[in-house]
Amino acid sequence: MPLPEALTLFEEPAEAERKAAWEAVNQWTFAHGGELQGFYSELLKRRNQIALNLKEKNFIPVGYKKMQRIDYGPEEVKRFRAEIKKYVVPVLSAFRKKQAALLGRETVKPWNMLYYPGLSLAPHAVKVDREIEDAQRLFDRLNPHLGSRFRDMRKEGLIDPVNRPNKVPGAFTTNFDDTKKAFAYCNSTGSWEDIATLTHEMGHAFQISDSMWIDPIELRWPTSEAAEIHSTAMEYLTLPLLTEFFKAEDAAKFRKLRMIDGLTYLPYIAVVDEFQHWVYEHPGQTPAERDAALARNTTWGSISRATRRPRRSAGSARTTSSRTPSTTSTTRSPKRAPSNFSSSIKPTMPRPWLPT
Repeated sequence: MPLPEALTLFEEPAEAERKAAWEAVNQWTFAHGGELQGFYSELLKRRNQIALNLKEKNFIPVGYKKMQRIDYGPEEVKRFRAEIKKYVVPVLSAFRKKQAALLGRETVKPWNMLYYPGLSLAPHAVKVDREIEDAQRLFDRLNPHLGSRFRDMRKEGLIDPVNRPNKVPGAFTTNFDDTKKAFAYCNSTGSWEDIATLTHEMGHAFQISDSMWIDPIELRWPTSEAAEIHSTAMEYLTLPLLTEFFKAEDAAKFRKLRMIDGLTYLPYIAVVDEFQHWVYEHPGQTPAERDAALARNTTWGSISRATRRPRRSAGSARTTSSRTPSTTSTTRSPKRAPSNFSSSIKPTMPRPWLPT
């Protein structure tokens, strides 16, 4: 079974199936932990040497320049992580308590992270064979110009949406400067997240398609982080139009799931980001020292226990220590909880300035 298809099993109603899928997906990493740690140590050694060759103290300033972070630095990022911990983590901790209660558990195990009783959509809620046709109607409704762009990409075979055996997992968008065309690559398996992925990648594709008039090709793409404004915005701009893919009830659930996904991702990236800063600040550390640093750091611990996301796609950021942050929530279930998440989360309503 291809990895993207196996990941859809994380949302199966039966916990035994979710657990079996999680163990199957992660067993290779666990079995090869020592080998992967060796690779990682060697990569850190080489990156540190690159920094020294460039007369830098460590790789952090090199990494910031490589990512074209020219208007902010580590201190600003540190403050951002602190704000995530202060404002987002308490909300998600309460959310995980509610989820644990609905699951009948004291904690949320890693294989249960993506299953929300009363809210999760069926693993094959999206009809893969109709996904592109449905998306065409969505973009036509959203904006005629975007609909035309999408239609042109379809005609020229510039969208590769469906997962198949031996296809590299993940999703990306690239462009061809000689033909001034964009290309979008996805791995749809029928999960509701396929729609979020497709609209995300089309946000990139629309941006680069409309930037082809710029002569210096280096300026056609924004920086790697600014580029995500276009893609993530497209995910949210299309939320009111999801009835092109789902019946109204499931579209409402999708909007809630997308909001949950966005919130849970913030602490997750904060965990990874802080760990990356630490490893570059301490060149030469051993795998055991990395594990110990991760275990004793209260910031990583409190964030990861409350919000850690299981591996969902090959493109997801991952901590590189063999001992990742705690895989269970430390929060306990409340005595009473609503019957399901669908009734406890307010729906996201379409804004009046968006098409209906």
